[in-house]
Amino acid sequence: MSETEAKDTVSLVISVWNRRQDLRENLAAIRRQTIAPDQIVVVDNDSSDGTPEMVIAEFPEVQLIRMPHSAYGACETF
Repeated sequence: MSETEAKDTVSLVISVWNRRQDLRENLAAIRRQTIAPDQIVVVDNDSSDGTPEMVIAEFPEVQLIRMPHSAYGACETF
């Protein structure tokens, strides 16, 4: 591929609310993949179970976005 050709990129976005252990398992599984995404973003919907702290401590490569409230629509999954 020449320098002028665009490279495909993959961004993975995960929305979460109070699912620390599930998210830990998912992020660990993503780490084990042979082809890693270019970017991982976790959008935390104001968890109160330590989810954002776990992401910061155990997965420093993950970009964390903390939503200020857990109202419906703050961060949705589809």
